[in-house]
Order: sequence, then structure tokens, then C-alpha cells
Amino acid sequence: MGRMVMKAPTPPIFIVEGLDVTVHRSVEDAQSWLEPWWIKQKEGVAYDAEGRLLHLKISKRHISMTLAEEEPKHPSGLESILRRFLKAIGEPIGDDLLCTLPCLVEFCQKFIM
Repeated sequence: MGRMVMKAPTPPIFIVEGLDVTVHRSVEDAQSWLEPWWIKQKEGVAYDAEGRLLHLKISKRHISMTLAEEEPKHPSGLESILRRFLKAIGEPIGDDLLCTLPCLVEFCQKFIM
């Protein structure tokens, strides 16, 4: 039997809390930015660049972030979130319907923390 290879989240990583979105270069950067209380209180969610929901877990004081789904099930949801975020901060590209998720993800890289 072959070993099942677990995919890794595709960066950048998006942490979403309401209209607030933070963009992180890697899973490691996002994990070090998050606070355990934020995860315990379920303050928001995290996605990878392809729209896969990420599972956030706390063990002792360490935060881990893994894929909650193998195939992206939320690309349209992430696209909507990024559009709302970009409109809220006054970026006209949020209204450009020709700019789909890959385009929005590329544009949002300038907000990497």
C-alpha cells in the first residue's frame, strides 16, 4: 500500500475576522501571529490561497494549522471575503469582477504582514 501524502496549505495564508483580513507569507508566520485565546473563542477562520479552510489547533502553547479539507471547498467564499476586505480599505480592484480569486490573492500579497 502506498502512503497517503497529506497536502500542505498553499500560501499566502488568510486569517479572517469579520471584515479584518491579515495576509501571511507562510503557515509558520500565521501560526506565530495567532493567539491561543483567539482560537479558543472562535474569533475567526483561516484559509489558504486556494480557498481551503484551515484547521487551527492549540496544544500546550503551540498553535498548529493544517488543512481541514483536501480539495478547496471555499474558493468563492474566500473571493467574497477578499472583495469585501479590499472595498473596505478603498482598493478599487475589489469591484473588478474580472479579477478572480487567483488575481485577488496575488494583489493581496502586498498586505503580507
